[in-house]
Amino acid sequence: MLGKLLSYEWKDSWAVMLVLNLVVIAMSIFGAFGIDALKEQDFSIVNSFYSAIYVTIYAAGLFTLAIVTSIYFYIRFYKNLYTDQGYLMHTLPVSSHELIASKLIIAAMWRVISYITIGVGLLIIFHEEFGWNDIVGVIDDVLESERPLYAITALVLLILIGLGYVLYSLLMGYAAISIGQMAKNKVWGAIGAFVGLRILVRFFRGALSVILMRTHINSRIIGPSFIYGYMPGLADLDSDNILVVLLCSVIVVYSVCIVFYAISNYMMKYRLNLE
Repeated sequence: MLGKLLSYEWKDSWAVMLVLNLVVIAMSIFGAFGIDALKEQDFSIVNSFYSAIYVTIYAAGLFTLAIVTSIYFYIRFYKNLYTDQGYLMHTLPVSSHELIASKLIIAAMWRVISYITIGVGLLIIFHEEFGWNDIVGVIDDVLESERPLYAITALVLLILIGLGYVLYSLLMGYAAISIGQMAKNKVWGAIGAFVGLRILVRFFRGALSVILMRTHINSRIIGPSFIYGYMPGLADLDSDNILVVLLCSVIVVYSVCIVFYAISNYMMKYRLNLE
């Protein structure tokens, strides 16, 4: 039955997501031609102004794609499972695990596709500064390094961390929506729960940072995101410690994902409120 749920979820969401991703690719292609044309002309304040405007709009488009993808699947999760549509969904001969998993798998797939689209878009727009040959060069450097197994292991762990962050961001939203459906106003309840979960995560991050600073992995905390906030500065660590830090980061982020998943499943299974 999970396969049928996945098929339904994909068919019901692919058109919207495809359009969003194609818009970004189209913006990248037209932008690359436009910027190349401006570069061939003499320098002028007008040309610089147009270039700055486009880059600003393009950056906003990339940011919007990443944010809208998450919001779109949050809304689908809420409407399909906690509004009138939920009466139908919860009468199907499926478990709460299957309902959550079907939503999570398709949403995660589209999040990954969106990130790939953003990467391709950046390659198109900055094709003169960075291209496919540079990517191939990085891969060659990894394979030809003195410790290729170490480099490949680190790369795999980084990929797992990135996927974990995708799951974490989705599951935190699902957990917040599941908690918020107990409130009289489900939307505001979900927003309040989301803020509360973020505060708890930050508290947990701070506590873990204090613990890390008392261990042999004692360095500055870096990174823009939840995951990398746990990781000491990689530049200050030797190679063996880097793998330890990456492995710890994988364990931490997937543990938090399991907690959020458990919250969603418990609320859906035992505290369902469709009123």
